[in-house]
Amino acid sequence: MFFLMIMKYRSDSLKLLGVEAALRRVSPEHPKYSYLEGVQRQISSGIKGEELLNKLFERVRFRFDYFVLHDLHLASTATFQIDSLFITPYYAIILEMKNIGGHIEIQKNHAQLKRTLDSGQTDYYKNPVGQVIEITDLLKDFFEMRDINLPIYQVVIFKDANRSLQFDDTEVPIMGLQELPHYIRTLPRIEPLL
Repeated sequence: MFFLMIMKYRSDSLKLLGVEAALRRVSPEHPKYSYLEGVQRQISSGIKGEELLNKLFERVRFRFDYFVLHDLHLASTATFQIDSLFITPYYAIILEMKNIGGHIEIQKNHAQLKRTLDSGQTDYYKNPVGQVIEITDLLKDFFEMRDINLPIYQVVIFKDANRSLQFDDTEVPIMGLQELPHYIRTLPRIEPLL
């Protein structure tokens, strides 16, 4: 028998609640109204992507013990937030979920992710590979400060529908949500460290 526990679920996004409150107070004619609507869509889209990850872990099981911690806020040499942390006795995986539609381009050593919609509209977001690398360094510091010797892997996950990906080779795997269980199953599990 193997043990799964989702130890920490996501809580309501305070940022989303704040944006929704501002939208209720601001007239649709206000110059910032459309900006607030865009922020609301972006936050809601991110939450929906993270909910898809929750559903995956409720549906898929692995043949080893593991814990899933969502929306984790920690402090080491700096404070940081992890979308989801998958912890086993053998390793930890930082899971960065992105729910962005359109044609996605990620270039190695580039600070931004470029998204192009069918309409031709181009948007830029923070590069998730850089985000995950920074979070990995901070989590390593967090573990070292507590004498935890656990390998840390990371992955950037995109919702499978409504997107095409184009990316340079990166040190962080980039994949669709349906590929995640296979990726997890192929990571080494030689000797438990926790």
